[in-house]
Amino acid sequence: MEVDLPDGGRVIVDFDDNGTRASEGGLAIATTMIAGGDREADLETAIVEEAAAHGLAARPSPSRHPTTILIRVADDGGDVPGPGSTR
Repeated sequence: MEVDLPDGGRVIVDFDDNGTRASEGGLAIATTMIAGGDREADLETAIVEEAAAHGLAARPSPSRHPTTILIRVADDGGDVPGPGSTR
């Protein structure tokens, strides 16, 4: 899912699997993206907080633009393995 913001920012959310995307948390994240904000950083924070509120882990990309956030079921305290991880 991708949102283009009024400030020229862009946020991309990638779900680990279809079950996570279709879950209550996934739907809440989609709603947060639609309600949005005006700034990339604000929307990133709102998505990460919404994921945590639903027991999902969210890992924003290390690069700032466009922000890409991976959402998955939290398996050990909420952290999501980074790219290339064998976990």
